[in-house]
Amino acid sequence: MTESSKELSNTAQLDEKWPLSVEVGRIPFINLALQQNSFPVIREIILTNHAGHDLEGLECLFSSSTEFIQETIIDVKILKQDEALSIHDIALEFNYQLLANLSDAMKGNITLDIRQNGQLLYHQDMEVTAFAPDQWLGPDVIPELICAFVTPNLSVINQLLPIISDELEAATGSSSLNGYTEGKHRVYEICKAIYRAIHTWGIRYALPESSFGMPGQRIRFADSIYKYRVGTCLDTTILFASVMEQCNLHPVILLQKNHAYIGCHLVERYFPDLPLDNLQTIRNQLMWWSSGARSNIRVTGVFKQRFG
Repeated sequence: MTESSKELSNTAQLDEKWPLSVEVGRIPFINLALQQNSFPVIREIILTNHAGHDLEGLECLFSSSTEFIQETIIDVKILKQDEALSIHDIALEFNYQLLANLSDAMKGNITLDIRQNGQLLYHQDMEVTAFAPDQWLGPDVIPELICAFVTPNLSVINQLLPIISDELEAATGSSSLNGYTEGKHRVYEICKAIYRAIHTWGIRYALPESSFGMPGQRIRFADSIYKYRVGTCLDTTILFASVMEQCNLHPVILLQKNHAYIGCHLVERYFPDLPLDNLQTIRNQLMWWSSGARSNIRVTGVFKQRFG
C-alpha cells in the first residue's frame, strides 16, 4: 500500500462523552479489485483510553447499513489507562455479490461501535463509496491495482491466439507461442505478432466510459473492446497485457499523466518492487534497436488511430 497516497484517509474522533478516542486509517473507497486482492480498507485503528482506569473486555464491531461488509468483531482484552493501542490491517469481509453487480457508484458507510459488557463506549460512522468492478481507482489509490484489470483468461483473448500463431508463422516460419524458451529475439517476434493480431480488430480511439466525479477511470475489458471496437490508451494497454500474459510473457504497464503504454520483458524476470516510480530504472532496461543493444525490456506506444 502506498503510504503517500492522496486518497488514504485518517479520521480521529475525540469526544468528551466517550471514554476513549479512536483514530482510523482507511481508504474511503471499495471495489471488487480491492476485495479480490485482499487490500485492507481499514488499515489501522488506534484506541486511546481516557476513562481514568483500565478498560477490559472491549468488543469492536464493524458493520454497514448498506451491507458493504459482513459484521466483524475484534476483541480487545484490556486497554490500560492512557494507553494507545494500534490494531493493523482489519480483515473486513466484503459483500462480493454487491460489489460484483454494481453498475455505478454507491455511497454508504462503515460503522464502528465499541462496547464493554453491552454498554456503548464509542460510535463512529465512516462514509465509504463502492464502485463498479470496471472502475480503476487511479494512481493515488494503490496504483498497482491496475494489474487486477489484466484478464488473460477471457474467451475473446483465447480467440486471438490462433491469429497470433498465424502471424508468427508468416514472419518466422514457426507458429509456436513458446514464451521465453528461445531467447529475446523470439519474444520480440511474439510481441510483434500480438500487435498485428490486435490490429485486425480495427480499434478506434474513444474517451473513457462515463464516470463523472469518480477517482481514476472506468476500464473497458477485452470483450467490450472487441464488441464495440473502441478503447482508450489505458484500455488497449490492458488488452495488450492480457494477451501477453496468455502467451506466457511478462508485460509491463507504464503510466504517465494522461497516457499509458505497454512494455514486455524480453527475459523471464519481473521488477522487484511495485509500483515502480523511478524512470531511470525503466530507461536502464529499455531495448534500443538503433544502437544495436539488446537489453531486457521492449516498450512501445500502444494506441494510435490505427495500430501499426
